[in-house]
Amino acid sequence: TKRRRISFEKYVQEHKIPLSIFDLDETVTDYYGKLESFLEENSSIDGIFTINDFTALDVIEILEKNGKRIPHDVQIIGYDGIKMAGDRDYLLSTI
Repeated sequence: TKRRRISFEKYVQEHKIPLSIFDLDETVTDYYGKLESFLEENSSIDGIFTINDFTALDVIEILEKNGKRIPHDVQIIGYDGIKMAGDRDYLLSTI
């Protein structure tokens, strides 16, 4: 996980891509609320790379609730290749 993040941040810096990072301590109790606040405060984001696919699905749910169209308005990439994407009408991009 740490190597993946370092590689991603290095690529973003080398290509001068704007980056906003959302970090949470594992003991946070209101994960969903904090994620929702971050996405609302950073509403111009057009692409998100998540730590895992379950987080990607949470991000998609929040974005759709706020009127964003996936993948038209915001592109999401998960990480770990789970086979479920719920009742979505599109596939989750995952590494």
